Amino acid sequence: MKITAIYHMKPSLEKILPSLEASANIHRSTSVRGYRFDWHQHPEVELTLIRKGSGLRYVGETVRSFTAPDIVLLGGMVPHTWDVSGPSEAVILQFQPFRLLGDVPPPEYLFIPPLLRQAERGLEFTGPLKEHLAAEINEIPERSAFERRERLLHLLYEISEEQQDARSLSDVTWEPGQHHAELQRIDSACGFMHSHYLEPLRLEDIAHAAGMSEAALCRAFKRATRKTVLFHLTSLRIHHAMRMLRDRDSSISEVAFSSGFQNLSTFNRNFKEHAGMTPGAYRMTWRTGGTFLAWS
Repeated sequence: MKITAIYHMKPSLEKILPSLEASANIHRSTSVRGYRFDWHQHPEVELTLIRKGSGLRYVGETVRSFTAPDIVLLGGMVPHTWDVSGPSEAVILQFQPFRLLGDVPPPEYLFIPPLLRQAERGLEFTGPLKEHLAAEINEIPERSAFERRERLLHLLYEISEEQQDARSLSDVTWEPGQHHAELQRIDSACGFMHSHYLEPLRLEDIAHAAGMSEAALCRAFKRATRKTVLFHLTSLRIHHAMRMLRDRDSSISEVAFSSGFQNLSTFNRNFKEHAGMTPGAYRMTWRTGGTFLAWS
């Protein structure tokens, strides 16, 4: 069924912050209340498994009812959302093709570009392929970063080989359009932070790198990523601190100042907010093989 009102509704632009440790962002999402309508798009390719729940799925200019398991492959900038009531669970895989394959795909992966062109209209899966993909995707979040990449590539290969169980969802191929300039500026801000997060940084510096005013950057960044600029900068520094705590015997204060923080109390507070434990507890948990809380 096609919904003209949805087709003409402007989707919000979601900026997905790239993983620091892997070529794809992969996470499991659970909700007691379900997933509300959130019409959006992003440049990353997305492979989504709705593992639990039922409702309506909107992709491009189409809307269809679904019952879990529901699996869809979406090309970059395809507008989409799920509207699900009640307890729900999803596994979401998002990636930029150049991060997964490089600028020139190796010969073994030449099947992927044609598949991603098909995904520009959205692809849903049925039959034995859907059941197989559901089982495989559900296991990916628990694998190592290396295994995740290999499994994702293998899933894309299986999809390309089983075209009889795949069908297009939209009659339209989607392009970045009017969001492209804003996206480039947010990318510039992210790139600047990734290059300089260990240095003292002011919001003014980041906004200048993005070619925006401070207020405009804050609004655009929050609208696109659902996070603040400061939260993202702090996340980069906390990731660096985690690596130091795992790999070195430096004191907590040395880790704090080497990770871009100006004082120890700010570091300790932010580390606990992001990681769910103190830096000392994190180091001890790592060394004793304990369990960490998931965070983003």
